[in-house]
This record gives sequence, structure tokens and C-alpha cells, in this order.
Amino acid sequence: MDNKRDDIVQAAMRLFSKKGFVATSVEEIAKESGMAKASFYKYFQGKHELPMAVCFRMEEDIRKGIKALYSQTGLSSRDKLLQFFKIYLNNIIGNKIHMLIITDPFPANTYDEETTEALDGHEKRLFLWIRDALLDVYGPDVEEHIWDIAFILKSVTFEYIQMFENRVEKESIDKLADFFLYITDSLIAGMRQQSGPPSFLWGLEGWFASSRGPDPLQEGKKIAGLLEKLEARLMRLSLSDSNKQEFLDIISQLRKEASADDASAGLLKAMLSYLEQLDELKEECLKLRGLLGL
Repeated sequence: MDNKRDDIVQAAMRLFSKKGFVATSVEEIAKESGMAKASFYKYFQGKHELPMAVCFRMEEDIRKGIKALYSQTGLSSRDKLLQFFKIYLNNIIGNKIHMLIITDPFPANTYDEETTEALDGHEKRLFLWIRDALLDVYGPDVEEHIWDIAFILKSVTFEYIQMFENRVEKESIDKLADFFLYITDSLIAGMRQQSGPPSFLWGLEGWFASSRGPDPLQEGKKIAGLLEKLEARLMRLSLSDSNKQEFLDIISQLRKEASADDASAGLLKAMLSYLEQLDELKEECLKLRGLLGL
């Protein structure tokens, strides 16, 4: 994203969360982003374009966080689910853009059909990521209940934002994430123990078609798997102990950087280029470049 455009989106996120969409002016957004009002229109036709830009910026931050989280190998699936909740809540509560749609509705003519479909797609992807994270811990036997659980978690989030508004801090988000895990455990335990036919609000298909874009959870797992393959392949090569340790150190650094949600593309490229000196490692490195967006 262009730096100036990104500055505007960041400013809009701050102001919308404080004042709401309707009460925030273009002039205020421009001033908050450090530019003249006229400069704003070089990047956006009007304020009406900003909620979608904010949503997609938030989605990208969540996607990067999930991908980095699931590329780690030292956490259990359950620990990852708890961290997933924290990533999701920090972004949703921090930006509050979803809540604005309910509490501070945008004018009826704000969006055309294409934009509305794009926002629907954004919402679908967020819920599919929640679904994947839950199935990763609880298994496929609860899949028919996943949409109902996601719906409950979303409802709790919105009520929490509405109740506490600007008083939500990191400690309370961590506490809410713990509560999410408790709710999910309780719901799934009850669903598994119930007698008679199951009762669904949404069922297996959810409330929209299951088409989806990139899957950051699976991408993260693939990154973790490729890093393990690199290490295993390297251990089988006939290298001196010092050379082997040098490459192992690079793989260790690569694993650490790949699991950071603010990973440096330049550093990742440099480490992969170093590993690619060995022909035997090139195939895994090429796949990693694709998954890391390099």
C-alpha cells in the first residue's frame, strides 16, 4: 500500500473508532494523516471509500498474524487457538469498524453493488479463518456446529465493544480471549453430550457460500513443514560440522523471522538466497518464497 494512502487509512481508523463515521470529516482525516484536505482526494474520491479500505487493512493485518502464528512449531494447537483469538480481537476491537456498521450506519447510497460484494467477501474470509482455527483444535466431528459457535463469539465481541467502548485495554482483550476459549470448550462439550438429533442455527453451510481466498492458517502450517524439511535435508548432506551449523543457524533465524507478523521481506530474501547456495535446498526455498510472498 502507498505510504500516504496508508497514512490516511490509519488516520481514518483512529478517528472512526473515536468519533464514528458520520461525525468524522474529510478535513479531520487529512489533518490527522498530516496532509492538506486537497491531498486527500489524490488517494480517495471521498470519505465513503474509507470504511472498505479500513476493513481490508484490518483483514490483511489479521491474515499476516494468523500466517505467522501457524508457521510456529513450538505451540500446541490449543495455544495457537488462544493466540488466534487475541489476534482477531485486537484487530476487531482496536479498529471497531465492524461495530460502526451497526451503531453508526453509513448512508444508504454509500456503497454500490460491487463494493457491497467486496465487503461481504471480507466478512466471509474472517469467518472461514475462525472456522479453520476451531476445526484445527476440536476436529471435524464438530464442523456442523462451527458456524453457530462463530456466531456466538462474534455476538459477544460486538456486545463487549458496545458496553465498554474506549475502555478496552490489552489486559481486557487477553481476558476476553481466555473467555472465548472457555465458551468454545463449554459449547462443544455440551454439543457432544447432547442426546437426540442436533439443533443448528446455521448448519454446515453457514450463512454464505464457502468460496474463499488464501488460507493463512494452512499457509502457516506449510511454512512450518517446509522449514522442518529444510533442516532434515540439511542434516543428511555431507558437509563439515562448521558449515552445517552455519546453515542450521540460518534456518533457525529464518523460522524466527517467518513467524513474525511484521517480518522483513528483505531479510527473508537474504536468508533464502544464502540457503539456495546448496542445490539440495532450492526446491523447499522456492516453495517458501511463494508462501512468504517473495
